[in-house]
Amino acid sequence: MITYTVILDIIILCVLGVTIMFCWKLNIRITQLQSNKSEMVDFIKSLDATIINAHKNIVSLKEATQNASDERKKYVSEGNELANDLSFIIDSGNRLISRIEKVVEVAKGLDVTLEAKVEKLEKHKEAYKRKRRNKNKKGGANHNPSPNIDS
Repeated sequence: MITYTVILDIIILCVLGVTIMFCWKLNIRITQLQSNKSEMVDFIKSLDATIINAHKNIVSLKEATQNASDERKKYVSEGNELANDLSFIIDSGNRLISRIEKVVEVAKGLDVTLEAKVEKLEKHKEAYKRKRRNKNKKGGANHNPSPNIDS
């Protein structure tokens, strides 16, 4: 029969086998970790370089943003000045147009008055020619009375 000591030895032997297996797997993982250690160092160096580069880019971006903001302010200021100048020019143009319209209205009134006077003058001229023809037909003297233009 198997004694308790033999059973206990078999159990200890199994536990030792499991422990050896565990230590062997642990050794493989530690070896892998050490081989990955150099890769991790390279990765951390690359990450550090990327962070430094990103910081430089952020500083450059801040400077570019500040420059763009200053230029924008300058252009907005110039735009406001141009808008004010244009508003002044438009107001001056509107006043000039108003004055021109008034002058045109006065000129239209003068044109109507002149046309009426020209018609009146034409009528007097025709009347004068008729009188003259009538006097010439009658054999009268060469008398040239001038028509009354102001009536």
